[in-house]
Amino acid sequence: MRAFFGLSPNAETTLAIEDWRNKAFPDLHAPVPAANFHVTLAFLGNVSVEQLDTINYLIEEMPRSIAFNVSLNKLGYWSKPKAFWLGCQQTANEHLILAKQVHEIANMSGLLLQQQDYVAHLTLARKCKIKPPAPLVAANVALCQLLSKRWLDKLVLIVVWATTAVIASFRFNLWRCLKSGRSLTSRDFAC
Repeated sequence: MRAFFGLSPNAETTLAIEDWRNKAFPDLHAPVPAANFHVTLAFLGNVSVEQLDTINYLIEEMPRSIAFNVSLNKLGYWSKPKAFWLGCQQTANEHLILAKQVHEIANMSGLLLQQQDYVAHLTLARKCKIKPPAPLVAANVALCQLLSKRWLDKLVLIVVWATTAVIASFRFNLWRCLKSGRSLTSRDFAC
């Protein structure tokens, strides 16, 4: 199974980003479905069921993060993964701390993650052979204000696995689950 930690935008923000992206970049080759929008904190790669159990335990023990704002106010493009993204010109210190914490949890779970600078971003499209041109429609004031508010309210562990016929992706809101008193186990990740 492949997994990663991410921050999911609320429905209002998701729809606003999707609407703007579709108007501003109508010819994107492989736009990311709005339901998959997230700001990745740490890509974990292939994870065993035992590692997921360890990650769950360590998340329970992790100190809760202070709420922070995520301002998506910068467009970017990475040529190697061919990804076009909306990111942060300035990433909040609390955001960087949370990314570091989940990275450390992954390492404590036996996953060896690459050491690289963290770039907070939400992928708009994949498989872009060249950097998309400037947007046809500028982000309006309402979208800019929305993207500057506190629109992230949950940390999710996203687990993706593939069989010959099915690719499934499940989002688990770990912190809300833990607040309810129910802990995740490997059974939560079974088809």
